[in-house]
Amino acid sequence: MIITYNQILHLPIFAIRDQANLGRVSEIIIDNNKLSIAALVVSSSWLAKSIKVVPSTDMIELLKEAILVSNETAKIDVEEIPRIKKYIKSRLYGLGQKVFTEKGRYLGRVNDFMVESTSLEIKNFYVKHLFFERIISSSSVIEFTGRKIVIKDELKSILVSETANALD
Repeated sequence: MIITYNQILHLPIFAIRDQANLGRVSEIIIDNNKLSIAALVVSSSWLAKSIKVVPSTDMIELLKEAILVSNETAKIDVEEIPRIKKYIKSRLYGLGQKVFTEKGRYLGRVNDFMVESTSLEIKNFYVKHLFFERIISSSSVIEFTGRKIVIKDELKSILVSETANALD
């Protein structure tokens, strides 16, 4: 099943064994080497002193209605997972990055992305610039940082939406 960032955001996270609601997804953290979900940030009260996350390794199933984990211990303080903490510090959220081709052509900013629910891999990025919307395959990504994404210059990796075609 394919699910988008915007569908995942604010989904409840349930612990099956404990039959407990652990909170809601407030952000998605990306593993920039694998282009997959590394962890989900769990929303908490504004009084909370630390960030709580659910690592992808603890997720049982990603559904359109909820995220399922085995038990309450899946919700961990980010300080306990240096790799995830590094991703957060690098702002690897997957939205808002500027997208450029290898030759430096600006294509727009990421405003959504598609995730395969079983592998948690990002399949496509939705990029928008003014009236143009593009779908860019994750297989064309050369570099992924918190600020920008660089893609191959191949035209077949860039799909232009009907909105942009209507303007031509």
